[in-house]
Amino acid sequence: MSVLTLAVLAIIIFLSRHELVKARKICLHADLWLLFLLLPFPNYRVLRWRRNDFLVFNREKIPRIHHISRLEQTRIALELNLVNHIFPSGGVRGISYTTWRMHKLGVSSARSTFAQVIRYVTGFLALLVLLVIAVLALAIDGKVNRYIVDASFLLIIV
Repeated sequence: MSVLTLAVLAIIIFLSRHELVKARKICLHADLWLLFLLLPFPNYRVLRWRRNDFLVFNREKIPRIHHISRLEQTRIALELNLVNHIFPSGGVRGISYTTWRMHKLGVSSARSTFAQVIRYVTGFLALLVLLVIAVLALAIDGKVNRYIVDASFLLIIV
């Protein structure tokens, strides 16, 4: 980290100290067992997405991929997820890092990028389906103004 980054971070923490105290008080009242039960779900989602990437590679009969253990695949999946979250570039940095990391395992750049594109497209389509279901639920509920429901449908279509 640079000195400028540390200075900005210190300023942000100083200016938000009252909110941090409130957040701490709220966290003390939270049910910790419930929070611990929620921890596996995000990791499971990440591992399933990356498992699908490896399944795409295995279908292509890439020789070196078949010999990677599940433990190594899990480690790679968590590593790639970490890179996607650390570098906020809309996934572009994660795609290039994934391509570089998979190239070490014998996967061509085109196949690795294609697996990433499939992952992002299916994620986007799943989000669209959830949005349509949510807007339909709002329309059926009838408590929301019809203009808002119509505008929401138009935004989904566009």
